[in-house]
Amino acid sequence: MSIFTQEVTDAAEMNKLSDIFFCISGVSPEILVSDWETPCFAERFCDKEYDYDRKYDVYKITCGNGAFVLKKTDENEVSVYRRLNGRGLNVPLYYGCRECSDGVWILIEYIEGDDLRIFDEASAYAAAVSLVGVMNEFAGLEDDCERFSRYMKRIKKRSLCLRGEDMLVSAYDIFLNRQLTIKRTMQNGDLLQFNAIKRSGKVYIIDWGFGGFMPYSLDIARMTAHGIETPDVGFPFLMNERDRRAFIDEVYRGLAEKPSRDEYERDVLLSTLNEYVEFAEPYLENPGEERGELFELYYEYAVRTAREILQ
Repeated sequence: MSIFTQEVTDAAEMNKLSDIFFCISGVSPEILVSDWETPCFAERFCDKEYDYDRKYDVYKITCGNGAFVLKKTDENEVSVYRRLNGRGLNVPLYYGCRECSDGVWILIEYIEGDDLRIFDEASAYAAAVSLVGVMNEFAGLEDDCERFSRYMKRIKKRSLCLRGEDMLVSAYDIFLNRQLTIKRTMQNGDLLQFNAIKRSGKVYIIDWGFGGFMPYSLDIARMTAHGIETPDVGFPFLMNERDRRAFIDEVYRGLAEKPSRDEYERDVLLSTLNEYVEFAEPYLENPGEERGELFELYYEYAVRTAREILQ
């Protein structure tokens, strides 16, 4: 997976983006654009995976004295950013939103820097500090359970792909049951390495479209489950065992409300199984399709993790 941007050259699209940008930024006290006559420059975020190209409704807008992200989203992400904003957390600043005919658009801070696809010791500690800051900030706060309900519905549906895989079914049932009692706090919901950006010694957690109050171990597992020693197979994330362990240990050290160490390790392990099953799911649901190296990687990891859970 390779994230990149493409310049917006279509006049109609550019006019639409400019209108939305100026509508939001014009009423945001946090934005001081020094020269409103300066034309905006827009780039669309895209990614390429194998032969498949994807274009997101997410744009980098450069105008006046700043760079911003303009994104079409939904009310859930708007709500999450509003809750995150103003708390001094390592997340993008939220400037506002606008309801348009094609959906809700938000304007947030653009974080300039490198992502964590090459994960090292410094990244491990900085990312842990940022994540645990969010988790502690929202620990024990009111949870409307709506995001958690959608999450439970999704993982219960995911479990159906394991029919015929007795060991995986047994381990995944343990994961499902634990989700009903585990502590919940604010989670990004998609904390892969490209959703964490290094800037000035800190790591900023971006893209909160899947965010909300969910089990505390989800983001820890998402960050650590997909890193491999060599980038030949699977996601192009480099993470060795030492740095993976450093991240997990540092999150635990920083938690204000700690479970026992054994419980913490067990929760992360269960959520890691969910990660592997999620990425094997498309192949397990369609057994007639050709299964390549990516499936073999995640299936092997899922079986290994299930065996550890059941031992």
